[in-house]
Amino acid sequence: MRGPGINNFDLAVFKNFRFSERANLQFRTELFNVLNHPQYLNPGTSATFNVDPTAPAGSFPTRYVQTNTTFGVITGTRDPRTIQFGLKLNF
Repeated sequence: MRGPGINNFDLAVFKNFRFSERANLQFRTELFNVLNHPQYLNPGTSATFNVDPTAPAGSFPTRYVQTNTTFGVITGTRDPRTIQFGLKLNF
């Protein structure tokens, strides 16, 4: 079974401020999933089967019913857009 693809773009922007010959400060902005595309998780891949309780006794062949209702169903997403800021002092 195949899951949905990933369409993810990240972006980082930074600016350096020089205070002296040896010291500078860097301001960073990092954006993860910058276009905010939905990133779906893989669908459920396990199936559970039990004997069908509504089948007549002694029926052949034995009938089974699926008891796991998440097989093939996408039940969640990955993280949405995340923005992070940072300062770095180099000396």
